[in-house]
Amino acid sequence: MDMKQGIICALTGKKADFDGQCPQYELDPAQAAKEQVKAQKKAEDLKNAPENPKMKGATLFILVGIVSLVNLILELAGVRLIFGLGITAALHELWGTAGIILSAVVGIAFIGLGYLANRKEAEWAYRLAFFAYLADTVLMMIILIQMQFYIKDTIFHLVVLCCTYPLHPFHSKAIREKAKAETWSPLRVVLTAIMGVLIAGTLSLGLTINHDVRKARNEKPLNELRANIDFMQAQNPGSTIELVGDSAVHIRSNEALTAEQVAMLRERKELMNVYIKEYLLLSLFGWEDPFLQKCVDADCGMVMEYWFEGEELYHSDFTVKELAAMYLGKHHKTFDSVWKKLIAAYNKCTPIDFDGDNTFKITRAEKKENEVVLYVNTAEKLSANQKKAHILQSSAQFYCAVGNDPLIVIIQRNKLPIRFHFTSDKEPSWSEEAVISK
Repeated sequence: MDMKQGIICALTGKKADFDGQCPQYELDPAQAAKEQVKAQKKAEDLKNAPENPKMKGATLFILVGIVSLVNLILELAGVRLIFGLGITAALHELWGTAGIILSAVVGIAFIGLGYLANRKEAEWAYRLAFFAYLADTVLMMIILIQMQFYIKDTIFHLVVLCCTYPLHPFHSKAIREKAKAETWSPLRVVLTAIMGVLIAGTLSLGLTINHDVRKARNEKPLNELRANIDFMQAQNPGSTIELVGDSAVHIRSNEALTAEQVAMLRERKELMNVYIKEYLLLSLFGWEDPFLQKCVDADCGMVMEYWFEGEELYHSDFTVKELAAMYLGKHHKTFDSVWKKLIAAYNKCTPIDFDGDNTFKITRAEKKENEVVLYVNTAEKLSANQKKAHILQSSAQFYCAVGNDPLIVIIQRNKLPIRFHFTSDKEPSWSEEAVISK
């Protein structure tokens, strides 16, 4: 390229002064021979393209179209062959008589496309039928996955695709060359429009079925939960139980509380919010409550509140994961973090009267790997009888049996042993232990 002369010849270094081929250019004989062989092979392929056996795969599409038409008659008697199209069955089911007419059009279109591909060697017809059948297979698979229908039909669709794809005429280079030269006849335009609408409609129907089934599947546990809430509300008129935003069950208790309960909740409101929640988590864990199961199935959490004369005394939120753990009853070792919170809250509530007359008091609790230790202390000097092991063992058994201590309930539900460690401020060298097995 020269900025003054323009395009120049690489051999002469001057501007070309010839038309067509340069008289000084000599074609390499070997390259010329290759080009000639290539051109002859291309001409032979184009000549033999109509006889290409790969077009014979279209016979399956003719069969599919015929069986789809037969199904329109058989379905009236409650019978359906597995070789037909899923879209024709869906149209018949959804739109009745109008669906039968549309199904007939679809079946005839498949027969026409199969005939054109098989007898007239129309590559475009094979392609349209193939992709329409592929869309129909997608529809069948969606129905199978979401509704467990048409198992045999779906298997047959996959077999047909496996047979027709290798026979697709576009795998032949000769037919690809021939297809480029084909013009858009009115018949091709009409059939392409019909099959385009069919493909789009089939995929759209599949997506709609998928959406509706998933929505119904998600609504079912919510509806069951709503029915369970209505039942619980009828059984607990002193409380308000409702589903808020399809994401949480709201339980608001307005039941009467004793003066001591109200005072405790007011005085230790923040502490009790933690303590009661962890108490419920561990005391209910492993308890097969159908209501908890309904909450978990519906992917809903829970909010629990206690109110007294317009004042909120307790509020706690439970996540779905926490409710699932409560219902499924996983091994207590998975609740280490919950135990830590509970023991910490319990120790803030100490000292706790152990024997009813304030002689012994529980000063703290400790969660170990396979047991819970309660440390019991007294500020008084003990008699010889009070120190006896069997007396302390009986006191420990009685304390566990009464069930006033919520921590004891949790420990027993989790089937853990409780070790009571007795000491006395007046006698530092004295200690005794009593074990209540699980």
